[in-house]
Amino acid sequence: MIRLIFFIFICHLSGLLHAENNVSFKSVAESKIWLKLLGYESREKSAITSADFFFADDGNINPLSELQATIKAFNVERTHNPNQHPICKFPGRYRYLKNMGLLGSEKYNLKYCSDFLAFSGIDDANISYSPSLVYVTGYLGNPASYFGHLLINLDNDKNGSKSNNLQNIALNFGARIPDNENMALYVIKGFIGTYDALYTSKEFYYHLHLYSEEDLRDIWEYRLNLSPVEYQLLSGHLWEMIGATHKYYFANRNCAYAVAKSLELVTDNELASRFSPWVAPQAVLQSLQEATTDGKNIVSKINYLPSRQSKLYKKFKQLSHHEKTTLKAAITNGPTSIKRTDIPNSAKIRVADTLMDYHRMIFNGSDMYKYPPFNDAVNYRYTLPIGAPQFELNDTKQPHLGHKPSYLELGYKGGDVSSDYGTFRIRPAYYDQLDAGFGHIKGSALSMFDATFAFSEGGVEVEHIDFLKIENFYAFKTNLPGDDKSPWTLGIGAKKMNNSCEDCLGYFAYGGLGYAYSGFDDKVFFNMMGHVGAMGEKISGDALYFESKIGINIFSFKKLGVLYETSLRLFFNSGSNQNIHRLMTRFALSDDLDIRATFIADESNTFKLSMGRYF
Repeated sequence: MIRLIFFIFICHLSGLLHAENNVSFKSVAESKIWLKLLGYESREKSAITSADFFFADDGNINPLSELQATIKAFNVERTHNPNQHPICKFPGRYRYLKNMGLLGSEKYNLKYCSDFLAFSGIDDANISYSPSLVYVTGYLGNPASYFGHLLINLDNDKNGSKSNNLQNIALNFGARIPDNENMALYVIKGFIGTYDALYTSKEFYYHLHLYSEEDLRDIWEYRLNLSPVEYQLLSGHLWEMIGATHKYYFANRNCAYAVAKSLELVTDNELASRFSPWVAPQAVLQSLQEATTDGKNIVSKINYLPSRQSKLYKKFKQLSHHEKTTLKAAITNGPTSIKRTDIPNSAKIRVADTLMDYHRMIFNGSDMYKYPPFNDAVNYRYTLPIGAPQFELNDTKQPHLGHKPSYLELGYKGGDVSSDYGTFRIRPAYYDQLDAGFGHIKGSALSMFDATFAFSEGGVEVEHIDFLKIENFYAFKTNLPGDDKSPWTLGIGAKKMNNSCEDCLGYFAYGGLGYAYSGFDDKVFFNMMGHVGAMGEKISGDALYFESKIGINIFSFKKLGVLYETSLRLFFNSGSNQNIHRLMTRFALSDDLDIRATFIADESNTFKLSMGRYF
């Protein structure tokens, strides 16, 4: 009898332990971290399309099945090539399951994974880690980079002192695009999701050269303060993700979204919503700046790495009038002309240093030291006393301090020939000429699918849509020889043909070149543009036109912007012309709230008053 009671007790206890283990497995399989490690955007399916990323046949739709298969794979014996063991191929999963106590006695562990350890730089002596989220500013020469780009830099320097260690491993997420792909085709394919995307890894110096030296884009490092456990989990996950393919969507399954989802492994916050129609790098930075990990702020430090163009522009702006004159003479006559001036050695050092940066920017070759003018400038610098030039290269306009990328506006519109009505505007991204926030090109414009709708008792109609609008005014320049890029514009969309018509929605397309200048400490922007375009309710030769336009953009105060444009359109076939005047003002009530007033005169006069919010 006693033996029977003892047997029943043991069976019951075994059942309880077995049930508890099942519950533990289920809770881990449904945990936030496990789902993120597997690339699940919800509990239903993983976004990862690579079959070899999963151990279970149904691992992409069944996280519990994948958990069980992963644990089984981790318990296989050591192989002849240690780096091919499942633990070495999936160190992020291993670290998480080890922390959760789901792995028993170890037949294998990370100490055998030499490839991963070299990649991550994990050191048992380190007590904290400082990788960084790297933001590369927008670049209007390539649609893939219009809105900026994000990388993850795996710097394991615990003090965060190595602001640009060139041998760090940097993780880059991007679409797999065929060579010589047409950029217009890229945008279309990117929006409909025909590309695969994946993480790749290269040393940081590769990205620093590409973005800062060739594309002339500034770089910002948002250093992250992670514990050893957090860093091991993040670096292990990124190692697993290299080569794992995803579907790429230009607007919301892009580099910003992928990087945000990876960093959510070590934050207490969501950095990007899977429901958002548009995920921009700047918005991820704003979320990261407010994020915490284990109750502490995750961002510990922000480093600024100016491009060679920014270095030149900042230095040139700080030169005195005499120093600028000396620099221009040195560009024309060589650096020995500096020697003949009567300025002190400290000023000569400033001019020589700026001269070297000028030649770095102007020269497009891969080997600066084969460029004679640069060599002459370097050799002259060696003749001057030792000492660094006195320049301020820091920038307080950190990208996360700007407004959010999307914009929503409600307005009231009236005029002299039409009844008054309300307007509703939605702009998914990114900025216009009146936006004064940080993180974009001041005085220029870049937007996609910027749509304005008119509503009244008669219903709702489309008033204006910018499918794509770019106004790239190179107003910030030195006007030194070679630094003379021409402003250019491009616009494609649909709009009402004039302010007085109804049901007259037509298309428009234009492109142009011109001249731009900034003055009064970059508070006034002046541009003259020539456009060639087409417009009409249907495509025909009668719609072709040439337009000359003059614009003045004034940022007189921190919160106030004023833009005035006047243009004359000459239609080729009909011989008719159209004068257009626009006056637009914006006043910022806060970082994310503004009011705007607009007056337009073409064939009629209209005014508009609106309030908008960035989100």
